[in-house]
Amino acid sequence: MNASKKTIRIGIFVDGDFIPSYDGAANRFHYLARHLGLHSQVDVVIFHGYRRWSDVTQIVAEPFTTYFIPIQKYYSDLDFLATLVREEKLDILQFDNLEPLLMIGISLAKQTGCHLVSDMLYDVVRLASSLGAPIKKIAQIKKMEASVTRNIDGMICISDIDLRSIRVRNNVKRDKLFLLSSGVDTAGIKFIGANIESKTLLFLGNLFFEPNAVALNLIVEKIYPRLKSDGYSISVVGDVPAGLLKKYANEVDFVGTVADLNSVLKKATVALAPILEGTGLRIKILNYLAAGLPTLTTSFGAEGFARKELLVIEDRIENYAAVIKQLVSDKSLLKRKATLARKIMEKEYDWSVIAANARHIYLQILEKTTCCKNIWPSEKPSEIQPVWLDEAIQKKRFNEIPSSIPINFSYAVSKNGTLKVF
Repeated sequence: MNASKKTIRIGIFVDGDFIPSYDGAANRFHYLARHLGLHSQVDVVIFHGYRRWSDVTQIVAEPFTTYFIPIQKYYSDLDFLATLVREEKLDILQFDNLEPLLMIGISLAKQTGCHLVSDMLYDVVRLASSLGAPIKKIAQIKKMEASVTRNIDGMICISDIDLRSIRVRNNVKRDKLFLLSSGVDTAGIKFIGANIESKTLLFLGNLFFEPNAVALNLIVEKIYPRLKSDGYSISVVGDVPAGLLKKYANEVDFVGTVADLNSVLKKATVALAPILEGTGLRIKILNYLAAGLPTLTTSFGAEGFARKELLVIEDRIENYAAVIKQLVSDKSLLKRKATLARKIMEKEYDWSVIAANARHIYLQILEKTTCCKNIWPSEKPSEIQPVWLDEAIQKKRFNEIPSSIPINFSYAVSKNGTLKVF
C-alpha cells in the first residue's frame, strides 16, 4: 500500500482530566483525537487513566475508541495495557508528560514493538524554572527529559522555541523533532468581533495554573483601575480556586467553565493575555482570534504563536489601559484585523488542518526503525506523577463527575457509541 494512503493506528495516553476539555492540554487531546479520525486517516484509541474527573457520557459520543482504566491499574498492569495495544493493532503510542512516558511508555513500546511519540505540550524545564521550582526538582526534570529524548522515536513540540531549547539541552537529532501547533474549533467558535458597547475585558484560563493566576492579578490590580471609571468590567472564564474567587469577588465576574464559549465571547470588547511566565502556545489566544476579538498580550504570551501580526503586543502592563482605549476608538481597524484573524485561524489553525499535519508527522516517524528502549527504573506513581497533577490534586481542582462506571471495575471501553464495563 502507498504509505500516503495508509491508515495509521495510534494510541494516545491521557492521565487526569480529558472531556469536558476546559484547559489547553485536555483541549488538544480532545480535538486532535476527534479530527484525526474524521479527516486524516488516523484511527485513534484513547487509553484514559480514569480518576472520575471526565464525563463518560460525552466521551462515549466521540468517534474514537476510549479505554477507561482505573488509575492504579493504568500505572501498574503493563501486561494488561500491552494486551490492549496488541488487540488494537496500534502503530504508535503517544504520551504527553515525561513521567508516564518513563513509568509505562518506554516499557510498553519495547514490549509491543510500537513506535513511541512524546507530544510535549510545554518545555517542562523552562516552566518549572519560571515557576520557581527548587534546583533539585529542576535537576530531576532534566534527568527525566534526557531519558525520554533517548528513548522516543519522535518528539512533537507545540512551540518552535520549546523545540529548540529541548534540542540544544539534550543534543537531540533534528529528525526526531517535529513542530505541531495546537488548533481551534472554527466550526464551534463563531466569528463575532468586538462588542464595543459592552466594555468587557475578557480573560480565558484555568486559574489553578500559576501563570494564569498571575495574569489575573495584573488585570485586576494594574489594568482595571485605569478603566473602571470608563465603565469597563472584567469577565473571567475557567476554573477558579476558592482563594482567588473570594479575593476578587467584588471586581470580577467569574463565569466559571462554560460548555459554549460563544456565550462569553459575544460579550467581549477586548481579550487579554498579559502572560509573564510559562511556555508553549496559549489556546486562549486562538479562541480570541477565531472569534475576531482584539487580542492584547505580552511578548511572552505571544511566544510560540507564528502569526504575531494578528496580536497587539505590549510588555508594559501600565500601558494596557491606554492601548485598549486606542483600540476601541478605531472600529474600521478592528473590523479589518478581526476578518484577517478569522481567515488565518480557518486556514492555518483549524483542528482539521492540525490533524492533517499530525498525520504527515506520524508517517515520517513510521518510516524509521523504532529505536532501542532502555527501561526507566520503576518508581511508585505517587512518587513520580506529573508536576501539573501534583498541583491539581493539592489545590483540589477537580471534583468527581457522576458516572455509569461503578467504583470497583476492571476496565471499560467505549466504541461506536456504546459503553461496556468489565
